[in-house]
Amino acid sequence: MAEQEYDKYLQYSRTKLMNHLTAFALHRLLVQQKCQFRVTSNVVELGNMEQNRQKRAR
Repeated sequence: MAEQEYDKYLQYSRTKLMNHLTAFALHRLLVQQKCQFRVTSNVVELGNMEQNRQKRAR
């Protein structure tokens, strides 16, 4: 098997995409199961939150 160059940015973006897709799949499952409890499935990008917090601190 040939070695491939590891692209950390490509892996990071794929991981973020999988997190989003997992949250959407969880939401769809909860809707299909007609969950009796009030449950939400959220996707949060912490990088944006950190930047916003830094701006408010100035």
